[in-house]
Amino acid sequence: MRNQLFIILAAVVLIFTACGPNKNSNNEEAGASGQLQLSREQIAHTNIAFGLPMEKNMSDEIPARGVVALPPDGQALVNSFSSCIVKRVFVHMGQKVSRGQVMAMLTGPELIMMQENYLKSVYTLEMLEKDYQRLQQLEGDNISSRKQIEQAKAAYLSEKAGVQSLRERLRLQHINIDKLMSDGIQSEIPVICPIDGMVNKINFSIGQILSPDQVLFEVLDLSRLVLKISVLERDIPHISVGQHVMFIPSNLGDKPYPAKVVAIGGKVEETAKVVSVLLKPDEMPKKLMPGMFVAAMIRVDAHMAQCVPEASLIYDENNNSILFYTEDDPEKSGSVTFRHLKVEPGYRNNGFAEVSGLNQLPANAHVVFDGGYYLYSELLKMKE
Repeated sequence: MRNQLFIILAAVVLIFTACGPNKNSNNEEAGASGQLQLSREQIAHTNIAFGLPMEKNMSDEIPARGVVALPPDGQALVNSFSSCIVKRVFVHMGQKVSRGQVMAMLTGPELIMMQENYLKSVYTLEMLEKDYQRLQQLEGDNISSRKQIEQAKAAYLSEKAGVQSLRERLRLQHINIDKLMSDGIQSEIPVICPIDGMVNKINFSIGQILSPDQVLFEVLDLSRLVLKISVLERDIPHISVGQHVMFIPSNLGDKPYPAKVVAIGGKVEETAKVVSVLLKPDEMPKKLMPGMFVAAMIRVDAHMAQCVPEASLIYDENNNSILFYTEDDPEKSGSVTFRHLKVEPGYRNNGFAEVSGLNQLPANAHVVFDGGYYLYSELLKMKE
């Protein structure tokens, strides 16, 4: 009796086992076909993101390093051109200044003597000019000799050259000639700013005696900043004026800024085997200063291409690039079937990768932008 009961129970278990679903068998079948099916709840739990391939401007990039610099006309050193004393100063370090602005006032015996000599020469020149003209008239009446006329002419022209020389020296000192002639000698003369910019250095104190070659101010025009980078000799054939470049200044974060190539050096440095290339920023980062280091990426072979985010690309056990996609609507379908496609990645820029082989995707395909490695790991589990 006991044996009969055991036989009946065993038969019932076998019947239910044969009729019930075999999940392992279904998973093995799906894994073998390269497909994976997930419910909408599973997708929401794993944060899988979808998107469509997009067309972007892609290019190769040549790395380079350099420094922020100013061109010669973007900076100015201001000096006095003569021995003098600082009487007053009207600017401070870091202050913005404009071309023609008075920065300081100077005084001193040499400046006063220069004005005195000019006025004396002007009056002497007037007298010599009249004397020369008088002798020319007398020559017509056969009263003066030719020698007297030549001597008067030489004295007049010599004094005229002296007046012109003194006038130019006074102009270098920013002394107004007309005001000097009308109002007389000025005890103070101005120091004039030669460019727009900001005061970077002040190299004197009030009351200090200055020499002619001493620099008083350094003025920088930070709107004229350029980037001087060094490019390897082998990369120069790929670079041309007008080319687009992205650069990242040191200590100013990781944000890249656009620039263009404006000049290429004509000589290879013997030791480093590099060529200097000049860039002009399209957008000037705040706090960018001369002397800062920059890392630059020069774009070459620019073209439009079909791209996906770099996170979309998954590498299988054979190091092949694949991406997952589905033909189901992830927003509406109760379950989503995933398939994968082998692709060839190309250039990578700003988090996107150019991909060849996307034309093999179905027209209604939704590409997995994020979560591909989770799908790949699940697919491997199903194949085990």
